[in-house]
Amino acid sequence: DAIELVEQSVGQAADRLIFFRMAFGGAGSGGGLDARMAASITTNYLAGRKIKADVSNWPADPQADGVLKVVLQAAALAADFLPRGGVVRVTGTQDGCHVVAEGTNAARPAVVTDTLAATEGDDVSQDEVSQDTVLVHILRLTARRFGVAVSTEGEAGFALRWS
Repeated sequence: DAIELVEQSVGQAADRLIFFRMAFGGAGSGGGLDARMAASITTNYLAGRKIKADVSNWPADPQADGVLKVVLQAAALAADFLPRGGVVRVTGTQDGCHVVAEGTNAARPAVVTDTLAATEGDDVSQDEVSQDTVLVHILRLTARRFGVAVSTEGEAGFALRWS
């Protein structure tokens, strides 16, 4: 039993490491991440958090590098909107995707909406970044870097658009 627990823990740690390298490190910035791999990485990461992933309609491979990195970051942020678990649904559209958290009491905190709504010219001081806003600041900056428009959608979701 102990060996099975260790194997499970090692597997979850590996899934988290891969997800964070792709979503927040340099590994997901270039062309080394395809849609199928991103969907699998997201599913494995969320399973470790006891959140289901619905990636059955994951967006097709975008032409621009770094776009899937933004999708992964939006999925990580959406998972934080699920205090009692649920599903993070990623649905591809013709020019982007929707990332939505669905579950009991799923809600996007107002601070996330406000931070995301900050205009592109706004500089963020270190005093404005907190543990509650760090992920949305990273999402906003990464989206800007790779030309992805991010907007809020519904109670607990995002719409991502790219060309």
